[in-house]
Amino acid sequence: MKKFIQNCTALLLAGLVFVMPEKAFAQDDPVEWVLRIGGKSADIAGGVHVALEDGVVRLAATMGEAGGMVGDSFETPDAQTAILVIVDPKTGKPSELYAISADDLKSSITGDDVTVNVENDPHLIGTYKGSIGVSQHDLSLLQSPNQSVYLAEFTEKGTISWINTIGSVFETSEATFGGVDSHQEGEVFMTGSYKGTEVLFIHQTGVETANSPTVEDEDAYLIQYGTRGELRDLLLMQGNGNSRGNDVTLAKDGTVAYWGGEYDGIATLGRNVLEAGLRTQDGFLIKLAGDEVEWFIELKGAGDVSVSNVVFNPETGGGYFAGDFGGSALEYELNNVFVKSFDINSSDDGGQYVGAFSAKGEILWIYAISGDATINDLAFREGNPDQKSGVSVAGAYGKAEVYAGPSTKYGFELQGTQDAFLLELDSAGDLMLLPWTTGAAAADMTHDDWIEIVSCFCTGSITRQNVGSATYDAVLKIAGEEVESIGETDVLVFGYNAELSPPLPVELTAFTGLVDGTDAFLSWETASETNNAGFEVQRFGASGWQQVGYVAGAGTTTEAQSYAFTVQGLTPGSHQFRLKQIDFDGTFAFSPTVTVAIQAGQRPQLIDAYPNPFKPRTTIRFSVPEQGVVSVKVYDVMGRLVAELHDGTLPAGIHNIAWDASGMASGVYFYRMQAGAFVESKRMMLLQ
Repeated sequence: MKKFIQNCTALLLAGLVFVMPEKAFAQDDPVEWVLRIGGKSADIAGGVHVALEDGVVRLAATMGEAGGMVGDSFETPDAQTAILVIVDPKTGKPSELYAISADDLKSSITGDDVTVNVENDPHLIGTYKGSIGVSQHDLSLLQSPNQSVYLAEFTEKGTISWINTIGSVFETSEATFGGVDSHQEGEVFMTGSYKGTEVLFIHQTGVETANSPTVEDEDAYLIQYGTRGELRDLLLMQGNGNSRGNDVTLAKDGTVAYWGGEYDGIATLGRNVLEAGLRTQDGFLIKLAGDEVEWFIELKGAGDVSVSNVVFNPETGGGYFAGDFGGSALEYELNNVFVKSFDINSSDDGGQYVGAFSAKGEILWIYAISGDATINDLAFREGNPDQKSGVSVAGAYGKAEVYAGPSTKYGFELQGTQDAFLLELDSAGDLMLLPWTTGAAAADMTHDDWIEIVSCFCTGSITRQNVGSATYDAVLKIAGEEVESIGETDVLVFGYNAELSPPLPVELTAFTGLVDGTDAFLSWETASETNNAGFEVQRFGASGWQQVGYVAGAGTTTEAQSYAFTVQGLTPGSHQFRLKQIDFDGTFAFSPTVTVAIQAGQRPQLIDAYPNPFKPRTTIRFSVPEQGVVSVKVYDVMGRLVAELHDGTLPAGIHNIAWDASGMASGVYFYRMQAGAFVESKRMMLLQ
């Protein structure tokens, strides 16, 4: 990879000239540019927003103290400053920088998110406490003793044209920011929560006052501002517990809004009543058409559940959502009516999830991203001729494994105390690409301390407009170049080309285990392989995961491959196995785990046919503990015998029997195995 190419661009801001370096990467690298933002103390990353109408990246962030840097030369002069940086998504070159600073050391301010109006003037959104530097606006209540929320619109010259706030002069009242979005007409929807008495929603045409029913509890708000900062609508979710608005997403024309958050106790929104489970917090997702609630979803679990991120899907009119959950299942209710329970198969007792929903309120799928993971952002990913549309998921994890997707599961080895991930899922939730992971080096991003990707914008149809931001500590190596942080926490904004991102090294389609006496027979299948050196077979024991064998891989191939390995002489009890797939360059990933049970007296076993569904051939695998007569037959859905695959004596051990269903009608079939008193049937589907 080529070294950084150093160019300098001068920025004029408030009468001072700052020099910004532009760092470019080789054309064939996944990374195209990097912009570093940091300070001597902890800095908080905000959101990244790409407005495709004008092809500009807008980044919000917070400088923790004087001496914060944007690029190599911009230095913040104030104690704490919220900044909004305008960046060219093709080069990473900053072109403008806007700021609001705290007035004194007792005051504070954060830059949390950005959006734009119809003229593409930028909005900076965040929280503040005390007094902030907007004295030219006659808003005496900007001085607030507790945390308040602001939304400021800047002109092209960097001045504030208007600023709206949510806060109070009372010590017992405060407000928080959750999420924001705007549509093509320039109207802004913003959500969060507030508590206390006489909380003031100050806007350009007046003031609205709200009181919490109980002073200590939080209530959620969803506010709609017009193009000039005027109040268009204010929805409050109140009750005898806490309600919080975490995110909102809009259709491009603004006709539909999806609002996500969390609540406990009982929450009311107009005539709609939501009731959480006993001693737990539930997540909510609400569809608003105009000022009407079209439907509301409640997500319930064994522990606390939230909806933290929502993004609109213009192809379906629905969207994608994410949050955290407790337990191993999520119950889904639509308009207070139970619909179904999702077993999301988390590797932990709870974690993070991502899912998809339709415009009618149907949850299409939910899958866990587990292993002490945190999801920070979602972005809709447009499709192109070579890749499906879907959703990009950005976040971090603190354990050795993260799994995502219904059929393609991928594990990451932890490098530092916390690593980052950016996953690309298709519309069915399957993992398409790993453009960024620190553990599995899909794009050579390594770190020895901690990092998290906090925001992303991804589009598959417009080349070189894939942008993310991350926070990190110490030294980060990105695409072979070291980027050193200035202080405790830095913001890293990077542009990448997802079209250049490598495919998944190995597409594992099956991993199963059978018992033969005291031996475990492990078998697995791959649909394709890229640079696959081989597989370590690992077993979990008192000392953790230990290697018990190795099977060489097929290198690079687009054809399906089958593998097997036998672990002999196991003691009675349950035994867990997994595969560590290793590339020729040393990078690796883990499979899901398989558990086998060794018993004193073994019984026959019938395992799922593979592939299933199939077209037109499949293989049925089974084991028998001793020699005897075994029959394997296939029946249709009417119970009619359609194939007799075996009926005779077989020795003890594991056996495979293939069925060629050429000429048979598509549909569901059942295969039945009988060995002595043991009888078991399973389902398979033929696709012709």
